[in-house]
Amino acid sequence: MKRTRTVLVLCFAVLAVASLIAVSPCPAQTTERPLSDWLNAQGTTSGFTPPIPDFLGWYDPTYFAAVDYAGLAANYLATHGGPSLGTSLTGSVVETLLPDGTVEVTVSVNARNALAWATLNASGDPATAPTVIGSRAVDLLTNPSAPIALVNSSLKLTFTNPAPGAPLPDMMGWITGTIPFTIKNLTYSSNGSGAVPGGGNARLHIIQVGNFNTQFLGANADGFPVEKIDVR
Repeated sequence: MKRTRTVLVLCFAVLAVASLIAVSPCPAQTTERPLSDWLNAQGTTSGFTPPIPDFLGWYDPTYFAAVDYAGLAANYLATHGGPSLGTSLTGSVVETLLPDGTVEVTVSVNARNALAWATLNASGDPATAPTVIGSRAVDLLTNPSAPIALVNSSLKLTFTNPAPGAPLPDMMGWITGTIPFTIKNLTYSSNGSGAVPGGGNARLHIIQVGNFNTQFLGANADGFPVEKIDVR
């Protein structure tokens, strides 16, 4: 009887382990795409400081700042007689298949020697207001000796896309609504120094954290619980 009980216990143990294995979820199916798939989709408009292609800028209570995180300004300058900035980009694009057939896309982009500039919010329109560090790319087209600030930056963006391999959106479409897509979260940081109009140098530091899978309350009312720009 004791031997029979032992055999039964072992059988139940084997069945329990087998059932756990059977219900364990399969690993999510992920695919890595070329970073160029995302980079080539950026800059489809040029309405902010034409003819320079548009890219996102950043606000906090004091400053507006822009950093060429996708190399759009650098490419335009290099091909239209402006200064060569030596901007380089590395990163990845990873798609994860979701149960409904859509994909979650995570884009990570690291930029080195990216053109940067900032203005005071109190100075008015950031497209034309005097800069407190660096110069806009459009100004460098006409005055290559204008003060230049180059920084290193890191961008990580997660959003959903209709299907595996589907065209990737221009990030500006999220702002304008012309290319609708569901963004989940965004983190951005940059740090570097450069020339200041009138002489001298300053350091620019930016950190932005966007969380859009939320009820948009309190510090996250606008989706950005962290918005910090520092020029000193």
